[in-house]
Amino acid sequence: MCSYKASVIICTAGRKTLRDCLESLLTQTYRDFEVIVIGINQRSKNLVSKFGFKFILSPKANSSFQRNLGIKKAEGELVAFTDDDAVADREWLKILTRHYNGEEIVCVGGKIIPKFSTEIPTFLKQLPEGMFKGFIGETLLNFEEATVIDKPLLWGCNLSFRKSIFDDVGLFDETLGRTPNKLISEDETDLQRRILKRGFKLVYEPKAVVTHLIDEERLTKKWFLERSFWQGYSEILRIRNQENFEKLWKEKSFQTEFFKYISFIKSMEILFEMIGTDNLKKKLDVARKLGRVAAFKSLLER
Repeated sequence: MCSYKASVIICTAGRKTLRDCLESLLTQTYRDFEVIVIGINQRSKNLVSKFGFKFILSPKANSSFQRNLGIKKAEGELVAFTDDDAVADREWLKILTRHYNGEEIVCVGGKIIPKFSTEIPTFLKQLPEGMFKGFIGETLLNFEEATVIDKPLLWGCNLSFRKSIFDDVGLFDETLGRTPNKLISEDETDLQRRILKRGFKLVYEPKAVVTHLIDEERLTKKWFLERSFWQGYSEILRIRNQENFEKLWKEKSFQTEFFKYISFIKSMEILFEMIGTDNLKKKLDVARKLGRVAAFKSLLER
């Protein structure tokens, strides 16, 4: 049985659902843990204090920066992350932590089940299942028992690490991570890729469950288009960290692909404004490509 102290880290922008999240942590069956809430304003401080948890004011509204701040302040040998719009099952922390008896296991993530505040619109039901689940943050893995995985498919709403691994692979990339105005992602998967590259193991544990509260705003075409745009943007930002990026950039095929994206902008505007397709998946694919263009542009301007 694992006897490590754990630090649960929550980044918040002041969502009303933070109370539900904190209440779920009060009932955990695992006892040796602390809770650290990293907020971008003082509104959440009073609520956090009522629960007896720690609150840290972050000078930056960036989820990766906030997570890193939490890691640096954490007293636990294990760090676990959930979101301020998530509710953890009573056994959540106990089940996550029991997998850390083996030194080669440095990251364990659990199952994320969405709970929608309203009925899912018909147009979203028509999307491919993987795309829909990926965008709302639902688990894509279908294993029924704890399984070692070789791909970075654990999401930050239900994720834990052996704290010492950050000394080996570094912290979250702060050029990635969400801000109030940008749905930038790939920070969690980027970290998992670094872990896998070093030969350590990731474990998916479906019995460690978190319920993700999905509000009505995230079930609109507007939100999905924005999410797709920033997904494409994030993918390019992550790729620029790869060791072979400079070599890849020099390859003619890569340059050709880049300029295809540049010349594609006007045609995509035409698709949006002139054709008026009702196929949401096509629109999301377009938004993702435009996000990649924007990311390339941002990198060239640095």
